[in-house]
Amino acid sequence: MGNLAIDRRPPISMVCHQRLMAVSVAEFVRLLRLLVVAPYQLNIDAGVAELVGNDQRIRIIFTPRPVRQLGRLSLPELAVCVEFQGDDSYEADRFMAGFDSGFHRGGG
Repeated sequence: MGNLAIDRRPPISMVCHQRLMAVSVAEFVRLLRLLVVAPYQLNIDAGVAELVGNDQRIRIIFTPRPVRQLGRLSLPELAVCVEFQGDDSYEADRFMAGFDSGFHRGGG
């Protein structure tokens, strides 16, 4: 699968955890701000969020995609790539579990 979110800056890791999310940019940023807790500090600028704390850096690149039509229902779509500095796969997996849980929406 190709890169879903495009950014001209070099990656901070070789692994991009990709997600296609049914959320607007405004809602994504709002929810991301709620998820970020100490020791991380969050900086957001032009489609890139960076979390820095405890010698760890995470970059989240988010790019709006065309609205998805399901009959009369219109859903926003956002391509998201989460990159981690370093090789700590346990911390990356832990962060991604919290990220996925924080953006999970209930359903049947």
